Amino acid sequence: DVVTMAVDFKRLLDGIDAVVHVAADIGTYDFDTDFLNSIKININFTSDLFFNCKSSGVKNIVYISGYNFLRKPLDKVITEEHEIAPLSPYAIGKYWGEMLLSEYMNETSINVVSLRVTSPISFDFNRLHNTVVKKWISQALEKRNITVLGQGGRVQDYIATEDIAKATIQALQHDASGVYNISSSMPLSNLALAEMIASWGAVNIELQGIDAYEDDCWNICFDKAATDFNFIPEYTSREVIEMLIKLI
Repeated sequence: DVVTMAVDFKRLLDGIDAVVHVAADIGTYDFDTDFLNSIKININFTSDLFFNCKSSGVKNIVYISGYNFLRKPLDKVITEEHEIAPLSPYAIGKYWGEMLLSEYMNETSINVVSLRVTSPISFDFNRLHNTVVKKWISQALEKRNITVLGQGGRVQDYIATEDIAKATIQALQHDASGVYNISSSMPLSNLALAEMIASWGAVNIELQGIDAYEDDCWNICFDKAATDFNFIPEYTSREVIEMLIKLI
């Protein structure tokens, strides 16, 4: 449990210069369960980890964050200054980590970085989370039509896990501090994504129902990361999806 792990941190962090915190409970969509798990794992665990980093001589912390706590409607161009409005237990927990690191940045000599990453795509299909990308590829593999909510207008950014690793390493090498957007900067609409997968799988597309997030456009600017530690993604959203389905 969290208490036991907090005691182990002192041993595990001995001699460690840098910590990259990626772990999180992503939720089950049951609010009560997610609230309790988010407190125990996403908040308490993160607090214990960062506290022990502070007392163990760790010099750098990189925290992998996200965008689910941003206020809507979204800005046309999403920068690190976008207004915050976390509404779910998971979003609250993620933003908590950022706020905690912000305090550490002012109180300690540790270089602390929060990388806000967009939808991560591994080139190993079996490692994908159960997102729309995995769902639609699975439908195509089973020769079933791809079902798209609404008109497919929602625009999302997909980033290769290799680019997330690259950003992490570059942030550490440059002793960066603060919050940084990490994205492919070239997002895809749901309809364009579905068309790519349908063409590859030789299946059709069916538009169904209403997408409550039809107007969302995740146009995320990473200029700050490019300036501070030379981050430039290797893959656009389209290229990362093309590479994924090519390797299946």
